[in-house]
Amino acid sequence: MSQNHHAMYHLADEPKASSIGAVSRRAFLEMVAASGSMLACGTVLSSLLAACSSGSGGSATDAPLTGAREQLNIANVPQLQTVGGFLRRVFQGRNNNREVLIVRVAQNEFRAASVVCTHAGCNVENPQGSVVTCLCHGSRFSIAANNFGAVLNGPATSPLQTFPTSFDGTTLTITF
Repeated sequence: MSQNHHAMYHLADEPKASSIGAVSRRAFLEMVAASGSMLACGTVLSSLLAACSSGSGGSATDAPLTGAREQLNIANVPQLQTVGGFLRRVFQGRNNNREVLIVRVAQNEFRAASVVCTHAGCNVENPQGSVVTCLCHGSRFSIAANNFGAVLNGPATSPLQTFPTSFDGTTLTITF
C-alpha cells in the first residue's frame, strides 16, 4: 500500500467482524462512547436524586459534626431551670452558625437540635407544647423526649438534626 492509501484509511473502510462474538473496532468505539454517555447521565441523575431525597438518613441542611463541645452552667440559664423550658442560642462555629434549640425534657435530661427545617432550610418557631413548626411551609417536628426532632407532618421528610447532650447535675454539654 502506498502512503496515500494509509492516510485515506478510515474506520468506515474497516471490514466487519465475521466470527460470532467478535466486535469491530468501530463497534467497540461506539460502545465505549455510549457507555461514557450513560455513565455521565447516571452521575448527573444520581446527583439530582440525592439533592431531592434529603429525607433519607441525613439532610442537605445538616451541619458537619466535629465532636466539638459547648458547655452551659444551668444555674446561669434561667430558661432551662424548669422541665419544658427552652433556649435558642447560636454557638459560634457550630451548626453552620445557626441557632440551636435546647429543651429541658426531664429533670436531668436535655435535648438539642438545629432550628433549621430539613425541608427548605427555614427556621422553626419556638416550641408550642411538644411541637415546633416551620415558619415557611408548616412542617411540624416533635420535641418530646422519646422522639425529639422527629417529623410529625411534612412537607419535611427528615427529622431535625439533633446533637448529643449530657448533664452532670450542673453543667449541660452539647456535642457538635
